[in-house]
Amino acid sequence: MGCKDKEQIMAIIASLFIAFILWIYVMGEKNPIQTKVIQNVEVNLINIENIEESNLALLPNQNFTVDLTVTGRALDVFNVKPEDFRVEADMGGYLKKGYNNIPIEVKAYPKGVQVVNKNAYTYIKVKLDQLVEKSVSININITGNTKDGYGYVQPVIRPTEVLISGAATYVNTVASALGQIDINNSQTDITSSIPVKAIDKEGKTVQNIKIEPKYIDVFIPIKPSKTVPIVLKTKGSLPKDKVLKYAKPKFSTIMILGNTNLLNKINSISTIEFDLSNIKESITKDVPLNIPKGIEVFSGTKNINVEFGVEDKIENTINVPITFENKNDNYNYNIEKDYVIITIQGAESRINEINQNNISVFVDLKDLNEGAYSLPIKIQLPSDIELKSQSLEKVSITVQKK
Repeated sequence: MGCKDKEQIMAIIASLFIAFILWIYVMGEKNPIQTKVIQNVEVNLINIENIEESNLALLPNQNFTVDLTVTGRALDVFNVKPEDFRVEADMGGYLKKGYNNIPIEVKAYPKGVQVVNKNAYTYIKVKLDQLVEKSVSININITGNTKDGYGYVQPVIRPTEVLISGAATYVNTVASALGQIDINNSQTDITSSIPVKAIDKEGKTVQNIKIEPKYIDVFIPIKPSKTVPIVLKTKGSLPKDKVLKYAKPKFSTIMILGNTNLLNKINSISTIEFDLSNIKESITKDVPLNIPKGIEVFSGTKNINVEFGVEDKIENTINVPITFENKNDNYNYNIEKDYVIITIQGAESRINEINQNNISVFVDLKDLNEGAYSLPIKIQLPSDIELKSQSLEKVSITVQKK
C-alpha cells in the first residue's frame, strides 16, 4: 500500500515539473503576444493651482484611478505593475462647482508593452466645491490648576481671530477656533505659543480646512488668590402688587487675585446696587461686580448672573387661637376672646402654604397675680410673611387663684 502511494506522489511531481518546463519553453522560446488589464493605476492631477484660481476647492477623500489595457509579449506583460505608469489629468481648463469630467493622458508606460487606445477620450470625475473663507474668534481652553493659593486672570491672546479657508462644505460648519494650554501647578505668569484648531457648534474638530495663522501667542497672568463671598446689593422696590421671593447669585463665592497685602484687607466682593424697580417678573440678570482697585477676578469675571424670583403679592385672612405663655399652675385664667382674626400678605406661593399652625398668637402671663388685666396680643409670623391687620390689639383676662 505504501509503495503505491509513493508512486502516485512521484507521478504528480513529475507532471508538475513537465508542465513547468513546457511553460518556460513557451514563455522563453515562443513568448506569445498577450493582453492584460492593469487595475487601479493612479491618476496624477496637474495644474491644480487653477482650482484655487477659479475660486474652487478640491473635496477630500476622492480616489483617482483608472484601469489600463496593455498588450505585449507574455514575459513583458506578466511583469507590469500599476506603479510603472504615469497617468495625468490636467486641471488647467474650465472648472465648475460639482463634478467635472477631466480627460486623462498616459504619459509613461513600461518598455515592451503598449497601452491599448492610450489616446482615446477617457476621463475621471473630479468633485469641486466653492472656495470660501471667513474669520472666526479664538477661545482658549485652560486645563489643570494653579498651585494652591494662586489663580489666573483672563488670558491675553494675539491674534484674537484666525482666517479659515477651504471648501464651503467644511468652512460653513466652523463656529470658532480653539487653543488649549495647561497651567498645572503654576505660580508664575505663563507665555506660550500654541496651535489652534477649527471647531463646529458642537465642539467637534472640523477637518479639511486651512487655518491662518496655525499658532497664536498666549499670555496668562498668575497671581496670589483668595476666595470670598459675594454680597448682592439692591435698591428701589418692586411694584406694590409684587414680592421678591428670592435673589440667587449663580455663585455664592468668587476668587479674587492681587497683592497679598491687599487681599488680606478684603473679606467680600459686593455687586453694584441693582435697581429692583426695573423688574416686574421673575428674571435672570447679569449684575456688575464692584471690584476694588488693584484687584482682579479669576478668569476675568466682571459680572455675576443673578436669578430674581418675583411673585404676585396676595392676602389671606385666618382665625388663630390665642395661647398663653408663662402660666402659673396655681391660677385659673379666663380670657375674653380666645382667638384673633389676622390678615397676612406675601408671595402667592407662601401665603397658600400658611395656616394657623405656622402662626403664633399669644399673651404673656408672667408675674400676674389675681385680678383683671388687659394684655397686649403678640403675633409671630414667618420672616417672609407680613402682618397687614389684626382684629384685636389687646385682650381682657381675669386671673383667679385655684
